[in-house]
Amino acid sequence: MTFIVEMQSFSLPVELAVVPVVAILSILHGFAEADSKFEIVSKTLFPILAAIGAWYFIYSVYITFSDVPKFVSLDTLREFGIPILLSLAFFPFLYAFLLVVTYENAFARLQWQIADEKLGRRAKWEAFFRFGPRLYLLRKWSANVARSRPQSMGELRRSFNETVSSAKAEASPPFVKPSEGWSPYRARDFLKSAGLIAGDYHRGLEEDWWASSPYLELGDGPTLANNLAYYLEGSERVVTSLKLCLNVNVPTERKVAEMRFVEVGRLLLETALGLPAAEQPILALSSLETQDISIDIWTIHLGYDEWSGGIEDGFGRVLKIRLND
Repeated sequence: MTFIVEMQSFSLPVELAVVPVVAILSILHGFAEADSKFEIVSKTLFPILAAIGAWYFIYSVYITFSDVPKFVSLDTLREFGIPILLSLAFFPFLYAFLLVVTYENAFARLQWQIADEKLGRRAKWEAFFRFGPRLYLLRKWSANVARSRPQSMGELRRSFNETVSSAKAEASPPFVKPSEGWSPYRARDFLKSAGLIAGDYHRGLEEDWWASSPYLELGDGPTLANNLAYYLEGSERVVTSLKLCLNVNVPTERKVAEMRFVEVGRLLLETALGLPAAEQPILALSSLETQDISIDIWTIHLGYDEWSGGIEDGFGRVLKIRLND
């Protein structure tokens, strides 16, 4: 439709007269639409602009189909097809540019993350040949290196192997028995409906693995708002601890924050342990009392942490579900 409209044009004097008028009317309509005080101006200009557009479209269609042999020609095909072909041909360049920029950014950080220059060069070549165009794996590996900072060939190989195995497990999460814990790739979505999704599950100190969600802000604060965060802890294959944390940075809004903490805590108990709302009062979660309760093979801990420094009257609460040793 746009192609047909743009094929036809008026004479130069008509274009010089019409284009400025349409531009001025469009600008006036834009300003009037942005301010409710000028609503009547917006309602007046809209049908005028619509009529001008409809007239131009009808005129273009009429002129085009009044001379069909001229329209259905090789020149028209070139004019229509060449921009499409050029656009399609530009996509590989954009993709190649994305590859170069992503690899350049990842490799630029290696000089600070791997002290051994020879090992750093080996890491670059191996990353390029292992990952190729799979930029997701490159970014995942780059984050792994930033945390582990390999200093030997064995540690470097482990970073590659962990990246690949983690990506495979994420694509097809292995089955985890309820008696062992939770699959990390399912557990991270337990609080998805509440706006809390844990990020990349990765190795921490020594053999511990963990993941955390971004902070979910509750209300507004002068500097920091009250917020919730969700954490997973366990081994490479299994999560054995789930933790929901509330940080009260604005004590005057603690009631709203604590109500939200209770709501999300109930959701976590239901999704992680299958405890329906009717069975949860035994935990006295809404009372927010410090407690430890064992249910089958799990221990549920509800804690309170009064901050000794920093924000005055600030505090934190935590709901933790962990597998008993």
